[in-house]
Amino acid sequence: MSIQGISSFLNRISKGINVSTGSVYSFLQDFGRKAETYIASISKELLNSQVLYTDAIVVRNDGKNAYIRNQSTEDAVMYMAMKKKDIDRLKEMDVLNKYAGKLVHDPNYRLVYL
Repeated sequence: MSIQGISSFLNRISKGINVSTGSVYSFLQDFGRKAETYIASISKELLNSQVLYTDAIVVRNDGKNAYIRNQSTEDAVMYMAMKKKDIDRLKEMDVLNKYAGKLVHDPNYRLVYL
């Protein structure tokens, strides 16, 4: 969703409180900075696991297919948005590139990479 879309949504549900696009932008920037510590912690937990599960789902974004890839264990999950589902995008994913344990793909767990 665009910053303008978020601002419009918040203005509709806030009943008279004006939330500007600048406020939304600042909030998202601040949230991103604060989330870095948590993202690093989740990445570390995923990388240290013996088994890592991964899969991608298709979503529509502006009328085009996009993908959300998950990387998870029983205790942690990380979601990554991808415009394409190809090997180049997978190579850009830090956890998948560094992971050295068993990688399981697909909900039925038929494929296990050692």
